Amino acid sequence: MALPLLFSFQQPVFGNGFLAGVRMYGRALLEEGDETWISGVAPVGFAAGGADRGAAFTAFRNAWVTVLFDIASESHSFEAFKQACTEFLNSTTPGFTAEWDAALAEVRRTQYVDPTLKREQSDHEVTFDVVELTQQQHDSSENVLEVGLLTAA
Repeated sequence: MALPLLFSFQQPVFGNGFLAGVRMYGRALLEEGDETWISGVAPVGFAAGGADRGAAFTAFRNAWVTVLFDIASESHSFEAFKQACTEFLNSTTPGFTAEWDAALAEVRRTQYVDPTLKREQSDHEVTFDVVELTQQQHDSSENVLEVGLLTAA
């Protein structure tokens, strides 16, 4: 059974002459078999696997960060970075979205509960922020604890 997941990540990113912060609240699918795989649904275009959920999650998060670092290395300004990030972070495909929706319907139909994952209402929108940090003043109130993976319900 595929599990519909919600995740939140945040990452500082050094670019060519700028420092950016990226925050993402997204969707993914978890599939378990011989290995555990997590595939991005929103955004789409990255996936990672591992021997268990912990390894797959670490690899999945690293895959997301690697995409951001690749975008930063190809961007010659914060504006170019933000535009490329917006394209990536907004990306979805009808096929993956339909798979996520079907997995969500199955979790609801069977009232599936996973003791290792907290449940979260699935109606939370996919959101992201890309902000320039180079010239801004910051304080500790901006720190946000990542929640990792949650089962969408």
